[in-house]
Amino acid sequence: MFLRCMIFLAFLSACGSRDSWHPPREKERALEEYRWTKIVDSSVLNASANLQLLNIRDTIWAFDTLAVYYSTDGKEFIRWNADANPLSPGTSSYVFFNNRVISLTKRTNASGHEESICVESTDFQYWTVHSTSLPPQSTYQPVYFNGKLWVYTDQSPEENTTRAWNSTNGIEWRLVADSLPFNVSSPPLLVVFRKKLLLLSSACFRSDDGMHWKKLPLTSPGGLTSKSILAFNDRVWLFGSSMAANDSSAVYFSKDLNTWDSMAAPWTARANPAACVFRARVLLSGGSQHRAGTGSESGNTLTSDIWEFSNKNKTIN
Repeated sequence: MFLRCMIFLAFLSACGSRDSWHPPREKERALEEYRWTKIVDSSVLNASANLQLLNIRDTIWAFDTLAVYYSTDGKEFIRWNADANPLSPGTSSYVFFNNRVISLTKRTNASGHEESICVESTDFQYWTVHSTSLPPQSTYQPVYFNGKLWVYTDQSPEENTTRAWNSTNGIEWRLVADSLPFNVSSPPLLVVFRKKLLLLSSACFRSDDGMHWKKLPLTSPGGLTSKSILAFNDRVWLFGSSMAANDSSAVYFSKDLNTWDSMAAPWTARANPAACVFRARVLLSGGSQHRAGTGSESGNTLTSDIWEFSNKNKTIN
């Protein structure tokens, strides 16, 4: 009997052994699951740090300051609009909403005052400009969540507080919350993840309704203004890096929203790449690469290659 008890205790000890039963780290799993593939060395897309990719009805649409392109396979892009679009804000985010694409920015009106405007299009060729009820600011980060558009504007930069607005049409906006506990003087990153809204600024916050926020243990990697954020395969991903000379091409990701893991990417370090999810993979293009040197030898180089990020175990159409 004593021998049986000793054998049983030894078995329990082995089962509880961290080395034997600790699951593989999230980073190790991701390294085993995913791969990067360059699918286009130099595309027709204008090399731009303001490029944005949207998946609209299983077609990739590429928006930049000069033109609009589309692709049905993520490799071959065809120019859609015949002329450069003078109304496209370029540096503001585009959102597909109610069968149209919109973007928000500001302008100086005929009276010499700044005003917020909504630029919208249903065919992505001809654009209409509307004045909005939002306070004017250079850059907005609109996000579609729970059937409405949401933006967050500075309330008091000195006190690090923010206001929340939502809209059903992108033109008329309703103030729904103020004194939120984060600062958006530097544009935050926003993404819908597991039916909740995540906001990354100096910290990470989560909301069920866009108005009430909970701070998460997850801290933000540096240089958020140079990164793109996506929800993909039940993880949050950050692509891109700032333009400092010592940048790497690390990709950050989190599944538990407690810590970040990172993995190296084969593409050269770049700021502000465009990325979107398309048929069970991520497509990434654009961005600016830092060029080391002094004087005229230094600066930033724009890129137009296209990369595919996919799960090795899933078949891609």
